[in-house]
Amino acid sequence: MTTPGTRTPGAPSARTAPDPPGGRALPRPFRAPGAAVALPPAGVMLALGLWRLEGRGPWRDEAATLDAATRGWSETWHLLQHVDAVHGLYYLLMHGVLLVFGDGLTALRLPSVLAMAGAAAGVALIGRRLAGPVTGLTAGLLFAVTPFASRYAQEGRSYALVTAGVVGAGLLLLRAWERPTARRWACYAACVLLVGLLHEFALLVLPAHGAAVLLTRGAGRRVRLAWTASAAAAAACAVPLALLSSSQAAQVVWLPQVDGRTPLALLESFAGPAPRVTAAVLTLAVLGLLVPLRRPGAPVTVRALTLPWLLLPPALLMAVSLATPLYYDRYVLYSLPGLTLLAGAGLEGAVRAAVRPLAPSVRRTAAVAAGAVLAASAAAGVLATELHQQRHLRTPLARADDFRGAADVLRAGARPGDAVLFAPDLRRSLEAVYPDAFRGTADVLLARTPDASGTFAGVEVPVARFAEVLLPHARVWMLAGRGRWTTGQDREQELQRVLDAHYRRTAETRVRGFVVQLWTRR
Repeated sequence: MTTPGTRTPGAPSARTAPDPPGGRALPRPFRAPGAAVALPPAGVMLALGLWRLEGRGPWRDEAATLDAATRGWSETWHLLQHVDAVHGLYYLLMHGVLLVFGDGLTALRLPSVLAMAGAAAGVALIGRRLAGPVTGLTAGLLFAVTPFASRYAQEGRSYALVTAGVVGAGLLLLRAWERPTARRWACYAACVLLVGLLHEFALLVLPAHGAAVLLTRGAGRRVRLAWTASAAAAAACAVPLALLSSSQAAQVVWLPQVDGRTPLALLESFAGPAPRVTAAVLTLAVLGLLVPLRRPGAPVTVRALTLPWLLLPPALLMAVSLATPLYYDRYVLYSLPGLTLLAGAGLEGAVRAAVRPLAPSVRRTAAVAAGAVLAASAAAGVLATELHQQRHLRTPLARADDFRGAADVLRAGARPGDAVLFAPDLRRSLEAVYPDAFRGTADVLLARTPDASGTFAGVEVPVARFAEVLLPHARVWMLAGRGRWTTGQDREQELQRVLDAHYRRTAETRVRGFVVQLWTRR
């Protein structure tokens, strides 16, 4: 009979039990409450996300969100049949948010801020679950202070929500793996499906999860079969969206070609961009690779889960993009936690090695205390070094264009009866975002509105009618910017010919991504 405080003779004790396969586990893990590990990263991310949240106006992608999400439900659904189906669920979610809280910049961006704060907390919890509190705290804080994370925390697009969803899927995977039940696997599959519907490229996390589950020794046949069924179900349910969005592939013809510099640029975005920060984060990540930490009871090592998470989604998307360009760094923002978790494991490994000579009675406390101080110091150092970059991200210069600046020019100079031209026609979203700046003006080229046509650009009159609709107006505003015409570049050439023949340019103002010109009749 075994009494409390004794063990069966011959059974391994907590101090003598062998390490689990595939990783080094400490007999008695460094423990800290989950809230103590998760709340500091979430707080830092929340503070950075709210800092100067309205410091810059919307740019073209956020203008698309505002345009789509402020239409009626039926008009938004009509739009998704023609364009941006990949963002459809996000637009519908934002439709509800903006309906309740208004269409200001804070309402537009706050969901992304909250999502990234949740992602930072989730990263910390994953690190704590896999290795210990030092790994979790370090990983969460490094994630929170990375400028790449701050950029998308303050952007009214789906990428922050996707990142939070992928982190949540990682936590649900670990829960189901540790104690497999049908309900836990169903929750994991539902979460993966949700992030896949927010952005279909998020499903590339499934090969990363598969690599962790299928290649980890001791995972067990039951776990492998359950994961395979869950992943297959989530992917199958996302097929209709993939088919619809593939029919709209023309909208991403602007994506650049992938080359040898693309992986390095992504690594710099994840780990830097300051060279000192990049070197420090990568050094910690290498340490994390060399010391495969694994908390007793954790189903997998930090390395086995996070290395595929970091590498596989970007690598797969880049490989496909060699044939058809589909890659952009923000599409794989959700792989960033893979790097910070490896860096957190590296710091925890170093701390454990440093405290090993201490007496067992103080070793755990010393490791947690030293690790927390080092994690906070590392995050503070990154933030101090990258502070100029954080400030830059909150200015109009951090995006391709400044819709607020262009609207301000028109608001100050336009008169009732002035004609307004958009070149290219996709710039018409500016009017949807700042309608007050266009009050009293005439969009003379517009034949069918964006709402009626189910597009962002609307449908314009034929080229042959350009002179007919322009000449009745003595003053014409041209809002020109980078981009492509949805109906061909010949329209821009004809528009310029009519202006040169009948008008003279009397004013020109340049703002980020726009040239705003005033033309008056000769």
